[in-house]
Amino acid sequence: MTRSDVLCLVSSVSFFTVGVFFGFTISIVSPPAASSALSTVALSQIPKPALKPVGFLSKPAVKKLVGTADGFVWGQGNPQFTVFIDPNCVFCHQFFQDAAPLVKSGKLSVRIVPVAILEPTSFVRAAEILSARHPLTWYLRNEQRFVMPPIEQGGLSLKLPVSAAARSDLSHNNAIIRRLDQNHAATPTFVSPSGVVQVGLPAGEFSGLLSMMRSGGAQ
Repeated sequence: MTRSDVLCLVSSVSFFTVGVFFGFTISIVSPPAASSALSTVALSQIPKPALKPVGFLSKPAVKKLVGTADGFVWGQGNPQFTVFIDPNCVFCHQFFQDAAPLVKSGKLSVRIVPVAILEPTSFVRAAEILSARHPLTWYLRNEQRFVMPPIEQGGLSLKLPVSAAARSDLSHNNAIIRRLDQNHAATPTFVSPSGVVQVGLPAGEFSGLLSMMRSGGAQ
């Protein structure tokens, strides 16, 4: 499937609805990753999502709602914030690349919540991650094998078993991310421990976003 644009700000529910009602038996294997030069050029041509504060819910309501999401921790210690990711989202992959050195050095711990808002294969890959005995392992594999634009897709092959429980949990996660932004959905979406929601990852501003999330946010 091709998309007329590659922005990660998507409000339609039509893509993942197919996965909810019919399930997927796709046996597509991810193509080889593009060269680093092509990847850099292609990524530079994608409009960056703006950092967007969201304040439709109170902080206590956000904390309660996000606390019910199904996810896992990447890093050691208490998570410094929660991030909702789509496994096919190139900006979620950019977050992964920015955060990985800090996580590896023990300076960062985050809670990852998979959602599916971009493509039908997003539902499959996110459900595969949630179905895994060790979801973090499959999340890391998806990102480490991520295929950069113009294809732009996660690295899981769509051949892993998917449990009914994972499908249900993923649908719940999808509902949460839409509730956070008044029935819209965008990835990555960040939530601070105090309940502040920030949508989008501004180019080159990960350190600023990290400071804001650690301090509780700007609101």
